[in-house]
Amino acid sequence: MTIRIDDSVIRGELDNRKEGVVTGSIWLQGQREPLVLELEGNPLRDLAGHVIHFTCAHVPFEEAPLLHRHQRGRLGTLTASCKRLVPDCGDRELARHIRERTDFEWRRKTLFQLEWFSREDGQVVLESTNFTLTLEGEAVWRMAAQQEEEQLRRNQEIRRECAEHNLHADLHVPEWEEEDLDLPEVERAADIENVRMELLNDRIQARMEELEEIDEESYDRIYEEEREKLRIKWGEAEPEPLTPEEQEARDQWIEELNQAADDALEELEEEGWEEMEDHPLVEQCSSLGLKVSRDLRNSGWEPEGFVPESPLNEISGGLQIASAKLAGALISIDEEWPPRLEAAGHVLVRLKKARGYLRDTLSGLDSADEENLGVPAWRNAVRQETLDLLSQVRELINEVRDSLEKNG
Repeated sequence: MTIRIDDSVIRGELDNRKEGVVTGSIWLQGQREPLVLELEGNPLRDLAGHVIHFTCAHVPFEEAPLLHRHQRGRLGTLTASCKRLVPDCGDRELARHIRERTDFEWRRKTLFQLEWFSREDGQVVLESTNFTLTLEGEAVWRMAAQQEEEQLRRNQEIRRECAEHNLHADLHVPEWEEEDLDLPEVERAADIENVRMELLNDRIQARMEELEEIDEESYDRIYEEEREKLRIKWGEAEPEPLTPEEQEARDQWIEELNQAADDALEELEEEGWEEMEDHPLVEQCSSLGLKVSRDLRNSGWEPEGFVPESPLNEISGGLQIASAKLAGALISIDEEWPPRLEAAGHVLVRLKKARGYLRDTLSGLDSADEENLGVPAWRNAVRQETLDLLSQVRELINEVRDSLEKNG
């Protein structure tokens, strides 16, 4: 898990005069004693060899997360070489601009980035444009371009190791919400398989992003390697090879699937494509998502450079993704409801994902209330629509579960 301290840091000082080591202290809001850092590694070239002082431009508004006072481990990224576009006005003036839907100017500010991986707390990140940096004296040593490339590569390796370390010892049992306890076995198995596949896909994607060229052979190799790593991590036995009879049956099954697909395509060519109608709930969620996106685009509430973490984007994005998850759950069931046993797990996984994204939308609306983003009447109307969608999704989940109990 990544611990962010962006909004909790008062000031800090770091010392890299000894190559390969960064020491220092960071004072946090709500804590008497500063964090004490003893880290292996170097900053990037702009800060390498320096004593670095950094101070927040305003009093931090968030209490610091609980961290061990002594932070020992490895340095990740430490640099002030990047810029970020931010509004050229104070918070109150920006709120007035949003409230009155008027334009404001933008400027580029220095982005201070500090990341480390401690033995006690894992990955800790500070990333903000609200800090004033001062370098004490001249650099005691200089970092060559090749050293910086090595440091960047090392940082990437550390992040990967941290991700490996954070894998749960037993990923067979995902954490279920309270309303999802005592699940039918079909649903529980579908949830477990979904966790496994999402983790495998995330690991494959991370590996693929490191490649300069992507091809089918590379994907197949990475897929097999990551699948084998997870099998070992989860303590699963090595799969036994198929018997000749099992292999023959499997080949026949694949052949039948391919033939069925060919027959379906041929039928489509002869009779023409008939587009499936959206489920009413999919249409309702999709239309609300489009309405919200259009309102945000036309209202002026979204300033240029809108960041993904913004509550308004959480509202819009939550509805759009919930719509996609509902479509995956409800369009593929051939109008049969409740779905057949073999499809029930698939449907429940996606319905629960839709439920989660609708909750994200409500969370975004709550945050927008706190920050006074948009106008109350608009937020209240969107909230009411979202609560209605959430209620309908819960009803569908219960209907599928009731069907499983009757037929299980």
